[in-house]
Amino acid sequence: MPAAENLLQSIIVIVGLIGLVQYLRHIGLLRREHAGLFALLVTEVTLPALIFISLAGHPPLWREALLPAFMMSAEIICLALAWAVANFLQLSRPQKGAFILASGFGTSALLGYVIVQQVFPTQPGALTDAVFISEIGVGLLIFTLGVFIARYYGAGEDAEGGAGAEILKFFYSPIFAALVLGVVVASIPGAAANPFFTLIFKFLDILAQANTWLVIVTVGLLLEVKTLGAVVPLVLLAGAIKLIVQPLLVFMPTIWLDIPDLWRQVLVLEAAMPAATLSAVFAQRYGCDAELASLLIFSSVVLSAFTVLGVFLVL
Repeated sequence: MPAAENLLQSIIVIVGLIGLVQYLRHIGLLRREHAGLFALLVTEVTLPALIFISLAGHPPLWREALLPAFMMSAEIICLALAWAVANFLQLSRPQKGAFILASGFGTSALLGYVIVQQVFPTQPGALTDAVFISEIGVGLLIFTLGVFIARYYGAGEDAEGGAGAEILKFFYSPIFAALVLGVVVASIPGAAANPFFTLIFKFLDILAQANTWLVIVTVGLLLEVKTLGAVVPLVLLAGAIKLIVQPLLVFMPTIWLDIPDLWRQVLVLEAAMPAATLSAVFAQRYGCDAELASLLIFSSVVLSAFTVLGVFLVL
């Protein structure tokens, strides 16, 4: 099964790169305190560039708006479930933020696009659907609600009454500016062929290409594998919510709706992706438990090798 083989290869590559960062930290070339700088570069530079390029290069396909709507609904339910579990376990505020982020948002673009291309090599529309689901269904929530969750739970005990202020801060960020500008440029006829926009696209594309590596470096610097045994229950709970509950939530409503099988399959695959690496970046950037977030993400990537294969068998 080429798709399953490619999934395993992708996971091995990511784990290998994280291991490389761990080795570089071990020999002193990189240090754990550098994680803050890399997280800042992601949220302020490379991530906004990636958001703009993704949105400006893929105009919204509003006829398929049902797909990201299903994804958003599933994410919100998973976030609420993770919040309830975190409260039941009486986690600290920084731990709550990390647990909720890692349970609700997936790396639909990092692994999702690769898997969809391998599963549907002769159907280019599948990748278009995946981009729409990822950038609208996942991107809009993680770049808004995700940032707010990280800010809110990382701001300290006095943040209980400051939710409105935390939301407003997002609207002054480069991430929000990139979201707005990406949608605006995508709606301009012929923008892709305009020499001015072409130059901007090339410039930002170089920055965007660095995003994956910088995110992996951040996760690798924050990861403390030796402490994994102490959080096994959280790993299993977050993994169950993200890797099992979320794919089931997006699949169930499609049973009663007359939609193409391709849409259903791409939607379930995107929902089955492991926890978003950006969760650790946001946790580090805004004061949540970044070490816990990194452990949950790393574990989610490893567990997804089995859970996504299960999704393949179901499909």
